[in-house]
Amino acid sequence: MEAIRFMESLIGLMVLLVVGAFVLRFLESKSRPGRSRAPVSSDFIAKESPFTAAEARFLRVLDEALGEESRVFAKLRLADLLDVRGERGVAWLRAFNQISAKHVDFVVCRRETLEVVAAVELDDRSHQAPSRQRRDAFVDRAFATAQLPLVRVPVRRAYLPDEIRVMVLGVGNHASAVPAPAARVGGSIASDVRLCHVCGSPMELRAAQRGSGGTREYYACTNARGCRVTVAVRDAH
Repeated sequence: MEAIRFMESLIGLMVLLVVGAFVLRFLESKSRPGRSRAPVSSDFIAKESPFTAAEARFLRVLDEALGEESRVFAKLRLADLLDVRGERGVAWLRAFNQISAKHVDFVVCRRETLEVVAAVELDDRSHQAPSRQRRDAFVDRAFATAQLPLVRVPVRRAYLPDEIRVMVLGVGNHASAVPAPAARVGGSIASDVRLCHVCGSPMELRAAQRGSGGTREYYACTNARGCRVTVAVRDAH
């Protein structure tokens, strides 16, 4: 009797091993490199536009404001604009992963050279969420470290092209569009200081070294409570 039970247990174990072998072979065949499923037409559908209504409205004004001397690109990754410096191996990969999946809404380049003039973020109500604010703070630090201007524009129903031009390029189409810059590099602010167009705080003139390209000057809001507006000005050599 015990011999019969032993044989039954042995047969059950053998059946279990055979079934396990078949399952393992099936899983291995699914994970082999080069093996892919047949494409399914319903996996993806084309979007009507890559832009939201607010982004499309602002892009039209941005193109009008910047004129023929600039080109505007949209939704570029931070990794397309910034490089990781001074890191190797795992540290480099960790830093790269922080910028590889994030993008900015618009990038303004000089038409002839494609040199980046400034990045532009269109901030709507979603930027008030804590997770978004942490993301924005990281992006702001990354651009500040790279000494590349990042301009944040609050979403509005309407925009003035000349105002947008001043915000992005620091240059207006009319003399009255650009207040006389009275601030000095280093934060010493004179009486007729330029004021932030978003929160009304004083702005200070700062300088960022651009390698062989000379020095780039820009205005930065001095409001320490979260206003991160910057306005680029003409390159100073």
